[in-house]
Amino acid sequence: MLAKLLSESKVPHQVSVATDYGARIEYEACETDVLIGRKDKEEIAALLQEEQCALVVDATHPFAAQAHEEIRKACLESGTEYLRLMRPVGRQREEAVYADTIEEAAAALNGIEGRLFLLTGTKDLDRLLSLIEDRARVYVRILPEESSIRKCMDAGLSGKQIIAMQGPFSEEMNIAFLKDLGIGAILTKESGEAGGFEEKLSAAAKCGVKAVVLKNPESRKKEEGLSFSEVLKRVEDRLGIRLGKAQKRITLAGAGPGEERLFTGELRDALAEADVLFGAESVLKRVPGNQRKVFLYEGEKILSYLKDHPSVTNPVVVFSGDISLCSGAAKAEYIFAGRGYEVKKISGLSSVTLFAARLSLSLEEVRIVSVHGKDRNVCGFVRKTEHVIVLPSGTEQARGLCSDIYESLPELASGGRIMAGIELGTEREKVVQVEPETGIPEKEGRILLYIHNPKAKSQPLIPALSDPALQRGAVPMTKEEVRGVSLRKLGITEGAVFYDIGAGTGSVSVEAALLHPDIEVLSIEKKEEALALLHANRERFGLSNMEIIEGEAPEAMEGRKIPTHAFIGGSGGRLSDILRFLSKTGERIRVVLNIITPETLAEVMHFANDLGFETQDIVSLQVTKYEKTGAYHLPKAHNPVYIVTLERGGNS
Repeated sequence: MLAKLLSESKVPHQVSVATDYGARIEYEACETDVLIGRKDKEEIAALLQEEQCALVVDATHPFAAQAHEEIRKACLESGTEYLRLMRPVGRQREEAVYADTIEEAAAALNGIEGRLFLLTGTKDLDRLLSLIEDRARVYVRILPEESSIRKCMDAGLSGKQIIAMQGPFSEEMNIAFLKDLGIGAILTKESGEAGGFEEKLSAAAKCGVKAVVLKNPESRKKEEGLSFSEVLKRVEDRLGIRLGKAQKRITLAGAGPGEERLFTGELRDALAEADVLFGAESVLKRVPGNQRKVFLYEGEKILSYLKDHPSVTNPVVVFSGDISLCSGAAKAEYIFAGRGYEVKKISGLSSVTLFAARLSLSLEEVRIVSVHGKDRNVCGFVRKTEHVIVLPSGTEQARGLCSDIYESLPELASGGRIMAGIELGTEREKVVQVEPETGIPEKEGRILLYIHNPKAKSQPLIPALSDPALQRGAVPMTKEEVRGVSLRKLGITEGAVFYDIGAGTGSVSVEAALLHPDIEVLSIEKKEEALALLHANRERFGLSNMEIIEGEAPEAMEGRKIPTHAFIGGSGGRLSDILRFLSKTGERIRVVLNIITPETLAEVMHFANDLGFETQDIVSLQVTKYEKTGAYHLPKAHNPVYIVTLERGGNS
């Protein structure tokens, strides 16, 4: 779409594609300057200098991690401006199963009956099929390339199992495939609207077919990039021109949380000038006037309508609330901007703003947490933040959140409070306090929660725990001084997936989980006594982001989320097996080990080097604590500990 706009404005540019098939698609779109073939960093950098390129737009597939990294590094080395075009993936669907790895996806598929429809291409087909127990029930949809078909046949698929067609496909086409083939489950990548992702999931839902989704690696790693409209603006600013032919216009507007009296003046003007209004029926019924109203709110369906009705010149799409808090508006902006539309955005009064006004809150002090289609550690945010507003997907979820918060943070019952804003901006509006005993009175309706935790201010910025704060029993525990240095060396980041291997009492797990609500902690332990203490310490601190896994490493880690950080406090004599497992994750990982004996240290150094780990740091820590005896403080030395930090880069 970007190349088409550049061509229409006669801006010199090149399109780089990996395969001949990709080139044919570009030629069909009237591109004349197409580069064919995969290129490494050096080749890309040389090309940029030779062609004197001013700007590179990286529009590679979100799962093409290696290509993405090679392009970025080449731009950095050649001093060329680099823009990463990110695909919006939308909200996660509750009915789908999301997997971080192919192993997780295969495990999910093996547990589903019926035929399997793989919509993930041929790149990892061999690996995927090796994990599926019955290949006879597998069907694939691939690009109509000889090399792709050959890969399928080499993998043992044949005949009707191979469907070679060029997408993306409409929802109706997907439904036809699912019904005709009698599919029980699909596997697809979270590749965004451009890949027909939503059409696949909606078709599966309507056919009662289970959807297994490989998560977008960029959104999982929280990488930063630009939307299509943002890239378009940056390119236009650099060129000093408007791209493409005379652009069509469309307005995306927020109608606020409730009634017409809460419409902004800008929205009223837009409604008065509109010739057609698009939106959900529940939203448009609140909009007065005689304009034509069409109950569509999905970008592609609106585009189809506009194509069939060329006389429409000033369409307005109306969303509930504020478009800055609406994923539907973000998707629509991407779709319309990519089809040459000039997109005007009008903010509406959000229910969050209205709720804050009702409670006399300053939003600059409030943390907003959305749990619409997401699994967020709300208790963790409440523990660290005095003022939190939560956007649940409905009353039932809100009721469960209130129960969890009061159970995990009993101190809220004395000094804190939970308020519920129900049907804000309507005649049914209520703002009520949620008591631990009674909960939320309403059975249904749009709802927001406000949680005030005044004790959050007294929480230490670094949630260091003293040893007596944890239940220990007779199980060995990483002492607080060693724990503090080990966590410092781990450098755990927001959104990290952290493995505590040989977790013992869970002292390291608990402190890691307390660092940030979005850190996922997996505590691996095989001993019964230690498992009981792990559960007790997790419950003591109300840590919903800490998962306890019973079993022996590394087998207990199979099929789990890919770790970004790992701590090895105890290995049960299987240190080399554990390091070998961590080395095969294919991702960048940082590992910290606590070691007592020099023999084990030597073993770690040997295996770490062979497995591709780089030794970042080795610290020998000797701790002596003083205990009061009578009028004196006497020293009590602990065993010296080696704290070893290893790091390994992934394939990307």
